[in-house]
Amino acid sequence: MQLDTISWKILAQLQQDGRASYASIARSVSMSLPAVTERIKRLEEQGIIKGYRAIIDESKLGRGLTVFIHLSTPASRYKDLLSQAEQLDAIRECHHIAGEGSFIIRALISSVQELEPLIEVLSEFGETKSSIVLSSPLLKTTVSP
Repeated sequence: MQLDTISWKILAQLQQDGRASYASIARSVSMSLPAVTERIKRLEEQGIIKGYRAIIDESKLGRGLTVFIHLSTPASRYKDLLSQAEQLDAIRECHHIAGEGSFIIRALISSVQELEPLIEVLSEFGETKSSIVLSSPLLKTTVSP
């Protein structure tokens, strides 16, 4: 989808502060409030803006350990795996991939001890390989033109 400069400016502001008022956005892009409201509505309807949410610091809630789990599983088990993954609070993302393996799963856990039972559950679907994140020096959360 091609966006003009104004739409990108609106998106930049909303990515920086999802609670920014339409009035402050309108002022920053030199447009009327109704025009900005309509643009944001269209961006939402087109699925470019998927939602608004709070970004939580998981470590402050006792889930400071991020693990990436590579899982190789036959295609016949995909639906069962995804159903199980939805039930596990520790699993935050599940990406179907091309290349080595079938899925990369991002999990948030409180300790290494919590990893073993998670791996046991996932191992029912195939071979797993885990990587514990030591740090995340670059996390991009915004999209720009």
